[in-house]
Amino acid sequence: MGGGRRDPLAGLTAYRAIVTRARVTAGETVLVTGVGGGVACFALTIAKRLGARVLVTSGSDEKLARARELGADGGVNYDTPDWGTVIVALAGSDGVQVAIDSAGSATFAKTAWKSSSRAGAS
Repeated sequence: MGGGRRDPLAGLTAYRAIVTRARVTAGETVLVTGVGGGVACFALTIAKRLGARVLVTSGSDEKLARARELGADGGVNYDTPDWGTVIVALAGSDGVQVAIDSAGSATFAKTAWKSSSRAGAS
């Protein structure tokens, strides 16, 4: 994880999603799916720098651990049954305000989107 962190296109894509499109502000909760890829790692970092609370998903427990080292406030392995329910619980009563999914997976649309009030898809 992190090799993509040197990719300027990944950084630009994440910036556009977090800052330009979703207009993330301090105190909001952001969900970043598929953490471990370049765009997702940049999105995590940028959202944290803006003061957001960031939740992440990954299919790898190792990548989730690394994301926590980078500042993620919580995460869940998307191979876990009902991972969307876990994210909703982690988000708390205010839910997820912004969801970033650079892969556009069908699972994301079915589960996480329901807990988000704004999209940062680019």
